[in-house]
Amino acid sequence: MSTNRSLRDTFLFTQMNANGFIDKKLEMFQDPNKSIRVTPDMIEEVMLHINKVSKYPSKMAVLDAFKNGALVPLVLKPSISERMPVSIPFIVSKDHSKALVFIDNYATVDSRGDVKIDHKKFYCLMESAYIAMMGIPKHSGKIASLGSNIFSHIFAKVLNKAFALNTNRDALNKVIFVASKYFLTCHLGMQDQSAIFNYSLRNCKNCSEILVTEVDSIFAPDRLANISTVLSTFAERAYNFVPGFKKITTRDYLASFAEMYGQSTIMGLEMFEYFTFILSSVVTGAYLNNQTLLEDIVDVDGAKLYYEIAR
Repeated sequence: MSTNRSLRDTFLFTQMNANGFIDKKLEMFQDPNKSIRVTPDMIEEVMLHINKVSKYPSKMAVLDAFKNGALVPLVLKPSISERMPVSIPFIVSKDHSKALVFIDNYATVDSRGDVKIDHKKFYCLMESAYIAMMGIPKHSGKIASLGSNIFSHIFAKVLNKAFALNTNRDALNKVIFVASKYFLTCHLGMQDQSAIFNYSLRNCKNCSEILVTEVDSIFAPDRLANISTVLSTFAERAYNFVPGFKKITTRDYLASFAEMYGQSTIMGLEMFEYFTFILSSVVTGAYLNNQTLLEDIVDVDGAKLYYEIAR
């Protein structure tokens, strides 16, 4: 599976863009009569705060990309009530030379044209777009190991809440295994089946190879193509997990995921660049998602992964 999937290749974007919903919003953001391209001089106070923070590993590169026009933060004019869904915080151009960053859900423009936004939110949005634009070293063993572990536990927590998987350790381990395999295949584009199996098994607690061998064969690469194929396979093969899984639907899972973690986290289910955005928000304390709940899952491994990606 290619690691060069674009946002438009995902199941989730296709669903969101029904009837051109997102495309119409993009047209507005790129229309100078309807949108405002934010420049450094419009956001001086925010820039001062960011410059004082030393813990951002990509800070100088991000600010340079902002100043030279590669990162383009946008807000719609006050007369327009439309907003980009928070689940799409940025979009990178096909040639990766530019990224549009949608800050309108978090920013206001005063009568003088100055933009007000929390500096942590602004920096997280900009840095996440910068990292996506520059490309992420997806073949790193540390990223594969830490990323799959964090993702699988974020993914499984939704099903755990619905089906009390913590009372059935075997079922929970199978879900962790499948979610890890999905992340490594779909998000990172890993193709080495032996490595995928080993990383995935390592994320399970007190789990034998025998336990996950059958679900490993069920979730072949075609079943890991997108979040919908994964969830529908869980429902079809409920008897391999818990009987209640036959009730799983993509719509219900996505609604529960958004309710648990925040709408801004949704695209992280299908693209590593947006999963990185979730991670960055938690580690930098930007509160662009359910910070408190995700902190418990991300924990110290999240900081290690963030600095591996952002350095």
